[in-house]
Formats: sequence, C-alpha cells, structure tokens
Amino acid sequence: MLVCRATFLLCGTMIEDVVTEFDGIVRIPIEVVPNSKSFSVSWDEWRNRIKMKIRSKAQKGKANEEIISFFKEVGDATIIKGTLGKEKLVEVGADRESVILLLNKHLND
Repeated sequence: MLVCRATFLLCGTMIEDVVTEFDGIVRIPIEVVPNSKSFSVSWDEWRNRIKMKIRSKAQKGKANEEIISFFKEVGDATIIKGTLGKEKLVEVGADRESVILLLNKHLND
C-alpha cells in the first residue's frame, strides 16, 4: 500500500475531503485493524478513509477505548457509528486543523 506524507495531503486525496467540521465538532471516518503488533495510522486510498492499526483486541470495548484515547490529545472524542464494527465514525470536540495535524504526525513514513 502506498502511503504519502505531506501536510494536509494523503496520496492525492485531500485530507479535508474526509475530515469534516461543523460547529466545533470534527468527524473522521476510520477503519480499524485491532490486535496489531504496533499502533499506526495510514491512508486507505480504496476506501477513502484513514486506517488505524491498534494494539488492543476488539473485545469488551478495548479497541474503542484506544481510539478515543488517541484523539483525546486534541479534544473529547466519541465513536458515533460503528462501535461494534471495523468501520467507524469518530467525533472530536476540537478544531479541524488540530485533528489533521495529529493524524499527519502519526502517519507511517
């Protein structure tokens, strides 16, 4: 999988296309890969969403807790869709630029 790293640009798709903001709430569509060897953030160009590999298993809400704690660096986070699935929609109470910078900071090199 090709992963591009550039400010506000992921593999030709603008991150602004997938990270939306309304009234101070940012929404981020992500695909989660639980039970990974290490934490990482990458771009899935086919699904047009951010892919997060997380260490936690998808049991008893542990994976969701890890996702929420990742976004807490910039604001309060809630999973509003997909709490039981791999495709999730996360809401963060922060400005869009802070969320984009956080995601870019953790993108695979």
